[in-house]
Amino acid sequence: MKSELTEKIIYLLTKKKGVPINEMKSSLSQLSPEEFNTIVTELLENDGSELFELFNYYLILFKDINKIRELLGSPIISLDVLEKILLISYTRASIQGVNEDQSLDNILIFINQSRYLDLLLNSDIISKDRMLSYYLLTKLDRQGIDTFFNSNPSINDFLNGFIQLPERTIKTILLRNPDLFGYISLFLKTMESKKAESFIQKFKVEIEAMESTKRIVLEISDHYNLDNEKKLPLSQRNKERLSEIIRKVKSMNNIFNTIYTLEHEGVIIDEIERALIMEIMQNPVFKDILEKFSTRHTAELSYT
Repeated sequence: MKSELTEKIIYLLTKKKGVPINEMKSSLSQLSPEEFNTIVTELLENDGSELFELFNYYLILFKDINKIRELLGSPIISLDVLEKILLISYTRASIQGVNEDQSLDNILIFINQSRYLDLLLNSDIISKDRMLSYYLLTKLDRQGIDTFFNSNPSINDFLNGFIQLPERTIKTILLRNPDLFGYISLFLKTMESKKAESFIQKFKVEIEAMESTKRIVLEISDHYNLDNEKKLPLSQRNKERLSEIIRKVKSMNNIFNTIYTLEHEGVIIDEIERALIMEIMQNPVFKDILEKFSTRHTAELSYT
């Protein structure tokens, strides 16, 4: 049986034109996970993807509200509903020429590792969709990757599919998650396949670079409290951490790719920090730039 709140939101979406933003925001903020499930299911059953896209628009618009985050990340939300949300977001982004990764990240940012694994191993469509599966895999931590490879009965099919991906896609996956690429490389080395051998040889330089980048990630993670650093404004973060990142990155062959991976791994905290590191890498006056950037960022924070 639908609740009064559920009926109200469905009415706002299906019948009432020009839904007031504040009214929708207030209504979504009161939803329980069960009511959320009901709304998504009914919208998809009655009106297909178009109405759900409207609903999805509000979810993204209000994604910074704690209640919306809780709904999207709740284990009570059925796997089927979560899968539909992701598939429609992904398909719509493809049609509109929008970045599919960003569209998916708007939802996936609130999902934990166990839900990633659930989608990869047990969902009806995503688990069988090669590109979505590879994308979700880049979100897994080391433990999740290990669980996936040990729980997937079709691992050879997965690996054979991976080595047939376009080179650009392979390199993108490589940059996003060095642990994942390390696992894939390790498994490929055990396969008695000319294609696998050719793949390892073709990406030998990239594989070695990823192994070096992984060591940087582990070293920085061990030496500094990254969770604490993320809570601080740039001017208050540990400058020794930034100095160490710069010293280590300078020795890498492809600095841009290394920095991209370090940011994706959370060692470089955000875009502002990445911009600072890139600026310093192009200018030898380390302390002057660091202090200038930190002071400027502090002033921006005070102003806003």
